[in-house]
Amino acid sequence: MPDFTLYLPTKTVLGLDSLTRLGSLVKPLGTRVLLVTEGVLNEWKHVDRVEQHLAASGIQCMTFRDIMSHSTSSAVDQAVSLARSGRIQAVVGLGGVRALSLAKCTAALAVSGSNIDKHLSGEPFSGPRVPYVEIPSTCRNPFMLGDTCVVVDARDRQAKFLHTGVFASAAVIDPALSLSLSAKLTATTMLDAFLSALEGIISLKNNFVSESLLYQAFKYIVGNVKRAMTELNNLETRFAAAQAGLLTAMGLSTSMQGIGSALSHAISGKLRVPQSSVATVMIPHLLEWAVRICPEKIAALADAIGESTEGRTLDTAQYLVGYMRHLIASLGLPLRLSDFGIKFGDLAEIPDIARQFEGVAHLPVPLSTEDMFELLKNAY
Repeated sequence: MPDFTLYLPTKTVLGLDSLTRLGSLVKPLGTRVLLVTEGVLNEWKHVDRVEQHLAASGIQCMTFRDIMSHSTSSAVDQAVSLARSGRIQAVVGLGGVRALSLAKCTAALAVSGSNIDKHLSGEPFSGPRVPYVEIPSTCRNPFMLGDTCVVVDARDRQAKFLHTGVFASAAVIDPALSLSLSAKLTATTMLDAFLSALEGIISLKNNFVSESLLYQAFKYIVGNVKRAMTELNNLETRFAAAQAGLLTAMGLSTSMQGIGSALSHAISGKLRVPQSSVATVMIPHLLEWAVRICPEKIAALADAIGESTEGRTLDTAQYLVGYMRHLIASLGLPLRLSDFGIKFGDLAEIPDIARQFEGVAHLPVPLSTEDMFELLKNAY
């Protein structure tokens, strides 16, 4: 069994109305903060609520709200410039995975004197950092409990995996924030967490801690994704989704994502397709590959969610592939990459981009560029 290191310096608060505790978590870190968030969240007053909770605790807040669905590293440059001019003492990130990744980089660079391009080109992060607090607006952020993130390089639109050296001092998970998501985004973000958990299970970095956490995450996701999509105001399912996301982040703090996540981030960054939707498409294809490599783990996953074929390992594993494909289709979600209107030739450079992701080095068997392209071809 591989050795593992468990380090969780993040104080995590999960619960309905947990946002009310934000001020008490941030104030010990500083009284001048920069809120880095997505413009779309203005429509649901989430930004206003965060600003109000900070102000009620005597915290001065500057807000950078210019992150869009396909923002790149240039947003980090803009946010860092604002942070330095305001002499901020902490950064608060609010939004989905992209916004939170950009916010984490802002915390890493706010007082360092460096710039994001150097680190996207391979230079390690170093120097002083400011504290960082995270508020996810979806049910998942696989990077929440680590110092890692994914940023799209503005120079070439390549998604790149970074170690920032910044661990969130606190994470506030309020399931009610996800009520603003559409039905489709609700389902795809949950299934994105499913993909991350699956990859954590089959990674060579997997261990008894990650395995226990990730199997439990599977149960929450598969058991609630249909209701979450059809009953958009059901807080019980939102809470279950948030629990799944937290369990996934905890599991990945000692394991790693893999090729499906790497490919989905690469495609999203380069071709401007929603990452969670691409991740959803990749699930059946990654399962088919995993059945050939480690059928016992996939069979155990099927057992964990109550889908078994009486102990026959290969049959059970193969059953899960069909089960997930049917589930995705029943939710009316895309099953092929071609459904996004992208051209097959656009995928040519995606494997080379995906190969840079750290988790690819910890797959149960090595994958060549040709192997990755074949996976994309099957998904197209």
